[in-house]
Amino acid sequence: LLEDQSGIARVYGNLGNLHFRQGDYKSAKSYFTQSIEISRSISEIPNAQIVAHLGLTHMNQGNYDEAIRCQQEQLELSRH
Repeated sequence: LLEDQSGIARVYGNLGNLHFRQGDYKSAKSYFTQSIEISRSISEIPNAQIVAHLGLTHMNQGNYDEAIRCQQEQLELSRH
């Protein structure tokens, strides 16, 4: 069985977007986080849009510091 980890990361990101749009922020954060972790585990830079949506999820819950932290972390990864 060949596992396409990059593809799985994209699917988790899409599931996160679905839950985000439905206002289910707990599930959205879980899917976004899993997507990011999978990407990192295969030495890929996580998809910036997924990280942005994770930040928006935190922001919508009033967790502004965590939202900013997510974005800053992604910015540092993208600079290298």
